[in-house]
Amino acid sequence: MNTTTELQIEAVITKKIFEGNPCITVRGRWIIEGLDRNETTGIGFEDTEQGNVLANRVARAINAGVVFTNPEIKTDINGKTYIQANCNVRAKRANADLNRLGF
Repeated sequence: MNTTTELQIEAVITKKIFEGNPCITVRGRWIIEGLDRNETTGIGFEDTEQGNVLANRVARAINAGVVFTNPEIKTDINGKTYIQANCNVRAKRANADLNRLGF
C-alpha cells in the first residue's frame, strides 16, 4: 500500500433529501489501491444557490489538497484500513475557512 506521502484525494459531491430537506454533501475520496474505507466525513450544506457555491468551493479545495491534511493510514480493531486526517473546513464556518485557505 502507498505511504502517506503519496496519498491523493478527489472531491465527491452528492445531493439527497435528508429529513425532508434537500442537501448537498461534499466528501473526499482517497485514491489508494487496497484501502478498505476510502471516503472522508462529509461536509453538508442546504441545497440552495449559496449552498451550491460553497459546495463547489469545498470541492475545489479538496482537489487542491488543502481541506484534509496530515493524512495517515490507520487500521481499526477489525483489521480494516482507513485514512485519518485533519479537516480544515467546517460547514458552519465554511466561507471563512475557505477564504483562509485561499478558496
